[in-house]
Amino acid sequence: MTEMHFTKRTNNLANLEYLFIDNEQAKTLRNNLLNGRHQEAENFLNTLTDTNDRHYYFEAAADWNKTPAKVQEWFTSQSRPAQIASTIHRTKQAWNYSDWTYGSKDPEKFRSEINACNEQFTLLATLNPRDASFYYWRIWIARALYRADLSRELFDEALSREPGCKANASNSLFTESSWWFGSPNGLAEHARSLIPRLPAKIGAHTLLIEAHKLNSTSSPEVWLDPGVKGDIIEANDQCIREGFQGVNGQRSRHWLAWGLSKIHEYQRAAEHFEVLLGNAPAEPWGSMRFGLDRIFSSYKSAKKKSIGAK
Repeated sequence: MTEMHFTKRTNNLANLEYLFIDNEQAKTLRNNLLNGRHQEAENFLNTLTDTNDRHYYFEAAADWNKTPAKVQEWFTSQSRPAQIASTIHRTKQAWNYSDWTYGSKDPEKFRSEINACNEQFTLLATLNPRDASFYYWRIWIARALYRADLSRELFDEALSREPGCKANASNSLFTESSWWFGSPNGLAEHARSLIPRLPAKIGAHTLLIEAHKLNSTSSPEVWLDPGVKGDIIEANDQCIREGFQGVNGQRSRHWLAWGLSKIHEYQRAAEHFEVLLGNAPAEPWGSMRFGLDRIFSSYKSAKKKSIGAK
């Protein structure tokens, strides 16, 4: 396995839910965009064949708080990679006007922006009928419009295009959670139903850990359930058998390490924590808002306990 060293991304949007950490290639991509080396950045993006890598690096290309002039110049170009990244970026910026942010709430502007982004994503989907790298945000928009039917329809579409894009499966968990249009039992069953529909070697079994985490928000006692413990140990065993590949393999390790620590399987968790290099995220694969990572990071405390138990 290629060793990856992750660092926390700088100059990123505050309201970000997913993939806020960079490896060396993501940093190079962002530096090329920042310094106007657009062709180099596009050459890299156009060579990506793994759907999870493609999703990850487009996220990195689109994640800017105060958008630098050279990046904005690229966003306004007519190249396909720039159009994808700029629409993801605009969707992320729209979050600042929603009810789920600490920014300037403006429901009318929020709805206008996400509708405009939805139109652009629809066009991009038509231009490339096999690409699902931006469907994470298409599904997010449908949910933000309170369209349960559209959220599910877009996920099924993404699955038919690129079943290996794990981010889209993760996003579908939010749709089926009690936060949105589902229930705790329904969410767990949805996660179980996804696993056989997804390719091997993408860490699909960790979706159960993600589902249990969503359910634990309202029911912290979830982690005491013997069935949940069994799910996490099984996910660990299955992922080890399948192996860990690329960026997505590292993401799976983050979830396994954190999940195993939640059920006090610290020695098993330590085996993953020792492989994960660089700055630890606050949560398994994302960041808390408001800059409280250092104080309330469940991931960092889990790592400390696990390494100490070995």
